[in-house]
Amino acid sequence: MFESSVELYPGARIELCIAWPVLLNEDAALNLFVTGQTVRTEGGLTAVQFVRYVFRVRSRRRTELGEGQSLPISVPDIEAGS
Repeated sequence: MFESSVELYPGARIELCIAWPVLLNEDAALNLFVTGQTVRTEGGLTAVQFVRYVFRVRSRRRTELGEGQSLPISVPDIEAGS
């Protein structure tokens, strides 16, 4: 589950990028990329069923995100009731 300021409908296809909190081999930062479908929403929290996931090494370039911030959520083709 994750918190969202956007109301997501059950069955919506969703793509997430999550900054993984553990380093690979104590050296490389990782991102977890997830593709899935929303299964329910309750009080701003959304549950997602993963269809596909992959870990990728995060770029060593300094990002503009601060501690505790995440990348934006991509929600393609949201249609109510589909």
